[in-house]
Amino acid sequence: MRHWKRKIAVFIALILSFNLCMPILAMADTTPVLRVEESGAAQGAETIVNIYLDNPEEICGGNFEIVYDTDNFTLIAAEAGDLLSGCAVTINTKYQTDTIRISFAGSATLSGDAPICTLTLQAKSTATLGDTAVTLQEVRMYNMDVETVDIITQDGTLAVQYAGIKVESQEAVAGQAVRMEFVLEGDLDVAGGGFEVSYDTDKLTAGTVVSSTLLNGYALASNTTSDGNIKVTWAGSEPIQERGTMCSITFYVKEDATGEAYVNVENLRLYDTEGKAVGSIATNGTIAIGTATDASPKIWVVGGQVDAETKLATVGIVLEGRGEILGGEFVLDYPEGCTLESHSTTEYTNTAISTINTETAGTLKFNWAGTAPDVSSKTLLLLEFKVEDSALGEAITLSEVSLLDDDLETVNIVDIRSGSLVSGGLQLQSPYIAQEEITTTANQTSVALTLDVASAGDGTELETIQLMMVLYENGKMRTVKLSETDYATSFDDNGIAQIEVSVDYAGTADEVKLFMVDGSGVMTPLAETVQYNLGGV
Repeated sequence: MRHWKRKIAVFIALILSFNLCMPILAMADTTPVLRVEESGAAQGAETIVNIYLDNPEEICGGNFEIVYDTDNFTLIAAEAGDLLSGCAVTINTKYQTDTIRISFAGSATLSGDAPICTLTLQAKSTATLGDTAVTLQEVRMYNMDVETVDIITQDGTLAVQYAGIKVESQEAVAGQAVRMEFVLEGDLDVAGGGFEVSYDTDKLTAGTVVSSTLLNGYALASNTTSDGNIKVTWAGSEPIQERGTMCSITFYVKEDATGEAYVNVENLRLYDTEGKAVGSIATNGTIAIGTATDASPKIWVVGGQVDAETKLATVGIVLEGRGEILGGEFVLDYPEGCTLESHSTTEYTNTAISTINTETAGTLKFNWAGTAPDVSSKTLLLLEFKVEDSALGEAITLSEVSLLDDDLETVNIVDIRSGSLVSGGLQLQSPYIAQEEITTTANQTSVALTLDVASAGDGTELETIQLMMVLYENGKMRTVKLSETDYATSFDDNGIAQIEVSVDYAGTADEVKLFMVDGSGVMTPLAETVQYNLGGV
């Protein structure tokens, strides 16, 4: 019984508190609001700015100040609005250089939803493009008893209108292709124009300019005027009705690129239907060159082991799509002394649409579109090469990789695993470090790694390996330590595997070099630099 009484008491308290809150909510809804309506004008053009007083029924008099940007706008007129008809109104347009003061008084309270006042402003021909503020200050409103009425104020935006081209920034990894979109934005009508694209040639190479549906019916032209500079122009007889992506350029991130690469818009010129220039703003973009995570889609070179007698090597391109990738494209480069004997798509890509281009020696271009994303790894393409001795150890490189998800959107971060042509005695492609944790304390150095490995041959069993670290202090080698555990795992059906390895050393170090050691004693460095700075202890 006590529980029921407690519940009833709580229920009654909730009802009472709700009823008590209702007048407060209703009062908030009727609070007067003095607000500035948003407006704007092109350079040299005029615009109307309306000031409104919502919920004015309690007010019969008051005064307030309006502050505007005199650097960019000139006041043409300030007039009382229809809300103040029947009131005595004083408007001082020279109260301060950038401030208008308005006072009014009436014999009855206000009613209606008309503006309380209206400003006519002209944007200067030299006005800075973009938004400026119209601010309300020193606001005082009174009722019929000459008592102050609480009021809410809302400032507004007065824009110097423009049209612009914005480069949408993206993320990518080294070796990846990334589409950079050039977006038309702003309020002004645009029928044609042109701009130049400059980009970071140390980190990027550029593809062609592709028009979007926004420019259907418009003539677009582009040409590369110099390395790192592309000129884009377009024209039409009618203004572009919508805003959005106008065109795009696919950039290819170089294999050694790091940090950030710029993609800039320069010498932007936009025109209306009469061929007159309109105010324009260019917004530059960047490609942040990131690092793939273990959750990122991966594309691998698998195989590459050269048979000592036939001099043939089979190479497979394997995709780990993570249930995300529907299709894509890539370029595979192979070295001199290596001849492509044959190529074939696999069962996976035979169920999709794919094309391969082998017209240029040393380069292969491949694209495909699947029917649904796959969670497990899939071999996209099988290649057979005839390899001369001079090509042994040379790289087989994946580049210009562009993968699409099932919404046909480009996936920004892709893990790219290139490979090499290896002699018949080696069973692994050079491993990649997927995750690493290298720590050092006063008396201990510890290394824990997750390695991505690919088979160099056609076997499914991975031979036993060990992790070896070589420790240095002050530039001098202190010790060499092998992991106490031998590690082994099996490749999946497409020749890839992941292994977790670790090694500890009781001692201090400020630098460590890491190697993978296979069963025959061959050491493979575990990074391009094979060097890790531990910060010194």
